[in-house]
Amino acid sequence: MHTRVIARQLLLLKGVFRLAFVSVLLHAALTPISRTQAAPALDGEEAELLRLINEYRGQNGAPALQASATLTSAAAWHASDMAQRNYFSHIDSFGRNPFVRFAAFGYNYQTTKSETIAAGYTTAAETFNAWRNSSGHNAVMLNPAFRAIGIGRVLNSASTWQIYWSAGYGGLLDQPVSPAPPPAPIPPPAPSPNDTTGVYRPLDGTLYLRFTNTSGYADVAIPYGMPGDYPVTGDWDGDGVDTIGIYRGGAFFLRNSNTAGYAEVMLSFGQNGDLPVAGDWDGDGKATVGVFRGGQFLLRNSLTAGPPDWAFSFGLAGDLPVTGDWDGDGVDTVGVYRSATATFFLRNANNAGAADLAVNYGAPGDLPMAGDWDGDGVATVGIYRQGLVALRNSNTGGYAELAFLLGTAGDVPLAGRWQP
Repeated sequence: MHTRVIARQLLLLKGVFRLAFVSVLLHAALTPISRTQAAPALDGEEAELLRLINEYRGQNGAPALQASATLTSAAAWHASDMAQRNYFSHIDSFGRNPFVRFAAFGYNYQTTKSETIAAGYTTAAETFNAWRNSSGHNAVMLNPAFRAIGIGRVLNSASTWQIYWSAGYGGLLDQPVSPAPPPAPIPPPAPSPNDTTGVYRPLDGTLYLRFTNTSGYADVAIPYGMPGDYPVTGDWDGDGVDTIGIYRGGAFFLRNSNTAGYAEVMLSFGQNGDLPVAGDWDGDGKATVGVFRGGQFLLRNSLTAGPPDWAFSFGLAGDLPVTGDWDGDGVDTVGVYRSATATFFLRNANNAGAADLAVNYGAPGDLPMAGDWDGDGVATVGIYRQGLVALRNSNTGGYAELAFLLGTAGDVPLAGRWQP
């Protein structure tokens, strides 16, 4: 995958990084432009970036910035232009530098101005930390002459860096962005007939489950297991709800509810170094476990210790296992994701043989996912890329039909039907 990196632009863009800034002490005055446009507003992450910058300025004796409607419009347009046209530069697709672009959106005052941009950073905190750790960007954020800021952030999973940020700064506050009205209370999400996603954070042994395939905070956060465990999920008791589990050095520890607590099912199967899998191998409505060991699947048909009920070769050492009902027959079967070529190889039977489906999707280094994303009874593929989820509703290559942010770099993706 493309790692999140930063670069610095003064007169030239140097290196291969993806964070840049330009600055001017005084820009020539132009006649203010009156225009009719939708009132801009900052989304949650954009507002958080402004909060972090103002907190940092306060710690260093600089006055707080306010969001400017004109600078925010300019920043939002620039971030969208970079994301949709797949470039990273202060010079936009019309050939305009930041100060010409600011003026085009109405910020054409004789005052100090600057711009910082970033790409590939999922959260406000990551973007802020990258700018703070670069001397040039740090100086822009702390410049006491600035009074106004505009921030834009746009996601396009089909572009090189996926997430693009632009921030414009000015020494004069013209039209402040009105605070957004308090949101109406959001009712709990309705139970979903389709699979949704989650992540496991190995550093703290916590599973974060989301009830819809959209960006947002986890609906459930469950501390379970220990750092370094492998996550596994399945419908262990046949009640129609997938619940959590972990695999630790040849032993499974499974819960029948998505809550913290002791394991309700414990069994030894496999050995240290195996990768866990789970699925309904016989179509009885209950998930059981298995392991993938260097190109071989070993599957167990009950949640008890014992020899494998199925043992067969499929895939190669170094592949990552996936499981799902690829043909809608009610039985889960195996597959692998070959990260080096970003290809899924899926099998419609739990035995050795050639792949029934080969799907090129994602990029080298992505982590595979599989689930019934649209509730049609057929599992399809997806990938997880350091906080970005990109899902397909068919086992074919193409653009993501669902793309959203969840978790952070280093998390491990999960999929399941978390509600009845």
